Amino acid sequence: MQGQRTRFVGIGVSALVALTLTPPAAQAFKLCSPQAFTLHVSPAGSDSNSGLSILAPLRTLKRANELLHQYEPATDAHIRIDPASGDFVYNGSESGENTWTYFNPAHDTVFLPYGPDLCDLTDGRWSGTRPVFRGSGANRPGFWFYFNASGLGLQGDVDTRLKFMGLEVTNFGKGGVSLQGASFNQYHANRNGFHNMDFVNIGKKFDPGVSNGYGAIVLKLSSHNIVSYSSFDEIINTGTVPSDDPDDPGAPAAGHVHVLYLQHDSNANWFHHNRATDVSGDPIKFRDGSDYNAVEFSFFNRAGLNATSQDYFHPNTPEWQAEGKVECTSVGNVLADNITIVSGMRRGFDGQAINLRYFFGRGPEDDRPDCGTAASLTNDDRIDLISNDSGTNDGPGW
Repeated sequence: MQGQRTRFVGIGVSALVALTLTPPAAQAFKLCSPQAFTLHVSPAGSDSNSGLSILAPLRTLKRANELLHQYEPATDAHIRIDPASGDFVYNGSESGENTWTYFNPAHDTVFLPYGPDLCDLTDGRWSGTRPVFRGSGANRPGFWFYFNASGLGLQGDVDTRLKFMGLEVTNFGKGGVSLQGASFNQYHANRNGFHNMDFVNIGKKFDPGVSNGYGAIVLKLSSHNIVSYSSFDEIINTGTVPSDDPDDPGAPAAGHVHVLYLQHDSNANWFHHNRATDVSGDPIKFRDGSDYNAVEFSFFNRAGLNATSQDYFHPNTPEWQAEGKVECTSVGNVLADNITIVSGMRRGFDGQAINLRYFFGRGPEDDRPDCGTAASLTNDDRIDLISNDSGTNDGPGW
């Protein structure tokens, strides 16, 4: 059941694969709807405009969010974004410029460029002109786009259905997009998507004023999402983790930033046909009961501190018990048909040899007792690896 920490005990490898791959495949990425309610946004626009015409565009996504709450369309909503009038610069000059609160559980809310080209692309890499959202200055927001369901007054799992297509996000310190359900297990923010996106220059290196960089896409209590045909370049932390950080105070920050960071019960997500290059932390991170996710047909080079994927949790030790923050292992995650070896070597960010997988904590003795994990659980049960770097592997195909 969604929203609960169910553990599958005594499942063989073939059953794990079936359980992992079936849920993501059931929700194919739906592109544009011809009946959508549409708002237009341009760097040359004005928030005093209606946004209902390409001749009267808004200037900010913040205003688009406000208008969608006002109109409450009974259809899909498209936020059409001008790629030809300069960058959208986020410099902290406007309060809440990166905060989004609108969603419709029955319909998609889609952020995409002007024009029909991307709507006609059912798969593959898009070569059109992208709107650019750029962080700048010491007061820029940590994330470009931040959705947090806490405080919205909803209960149970909800399909938030936020879809991002054909955009470039660059120069943000904490991350690109953060989507969060309500803490903890009140509800999930589900069935979102990222298609043909570019994330460039994400992490503390590009905004030293942030406390830490976390990831290009950070999903917390968020399941059944798709990331496809997207590019991730220069996802890098420098410096050290702040001394008051609960996980790793004072440590080098490089390993704390990721391409995709799935945390706290984020399940059945599908990452496929993507490229990641120059990533200082392990590009894929599963944390605290984030189960049955699939990473497939993707390319990783100079990406990782320890490995291509990482499984992290707060272990069942007196220190974490005292704070009430013991976490679950993640099980049933699949890496399949990816390219992680280039020129005969799986290369980390600094060119060092790295592993395909890295586990923080070993064995069931480190798990939280009420996670329901069988005593016989091994690391081979926690993640399954299928034909990565095989001769038939074509990676992302672009």
